[in-house]
Amino acid sequence: METDTREVEGSAWSGLAEPIHVDAASRGDPPWRDNAFFSVWDPTIPAVCVVHCSTSPNAEGRRARASLWVAGRTAEVVEPLEPGAFSSASISVDLNGRIALDSDGARLHLDFEPRHAVGDFSDWAGIPSLGSLPRVRHFEGCATVRGHMTVGDIDVEVEGHGFRDRTWGFREDREMFLEHFAGGVCLSDFSVVFVKFLRDSGRTATTGFVLSDDARPVREVGLTRTASGLTAELRLTTEDGDEIVLAAERSLAGFWVPVGRDGVEVAYATYDEFVGLRTQGGEQGFGMIEHGVLRRLH
Repeated sequence: METDTREVEGSAWSGLAEPIHVDAASRGDPPWRDNAFFSVWDPTIPAVCVVHCSTSPNAEGRRARASLWVAGRTAEVVEPLEPGAFSSASISVDLNGRIALDSDGARLHLDFEPRHAVGDFSDWAGIPSLGSLPRVRHFEGCATVRGHMTVGDIDVEVEGHGFRDRTWGFREDREMFLEHFAGGVCLSDFSVVFVKFLRDSGRTATTGFVLSDDARPVREVGLTRTASGLTAELRLTTEDGDEIVLAAERSLAGFWVPVGRDGVEVAYATYDEFVGLRTQGGEQGFGMIEHGVLRRLH
């Protein structure tokens, strides 16, 4: 079994533009998944959306999803994917930074430009693995996003920001995680991307980056929650000891994320929250924070 380890050359997106690994696994191997995730927000409209694709050469649960929320109206399209593809019947994904949707009642066309450096999580020992298999490779970054979105009869021009990630490797979330939170936040001069896992051993693992011209590693991430379990405050500490505290001002919208396959008794439930945040110095930012937890009762 050969795993495609081609490096991306000439792309400002670094590993976020990594091609799909079409021959990475065969029938009978553990599930291999190539995932690409794009999120967008323009709180001045207000509008948010997610395009999330997961394909595999050997596992069920291949799908492309576009979820849109524009001025209080929502639309969602979920379609099957072929092995080795991130584009479906209505959803088009270009890993160099362009996503599109053309369906009844919902359309979008959005261009992503790198906002800061890209965070490379691949060498982090805390990334969960599926048994003794190699850890998945994972990249995250934030973007400036422009284009348009349509839900029903509402059509808007978007000039906002976004968060995207790209992951590939042997992966089955319901066997690897008990809980996690992750995401990205854009501010005027920098962005932050982060992830924190709870493993079945009871141990946690945390990492992230403060992104500007370079990527400064984060050693600690903490989340204070509201009574409903969403974000009240986010705290990050860099390896240099700098602390960033972001207080949530409003949760604008959110989407449930289908992960893995249907029909299982144990599922990994994931929710993407779009939220405005403010630094202790009063600077306003906005971002997407994802909350995941294993549902075992059946």
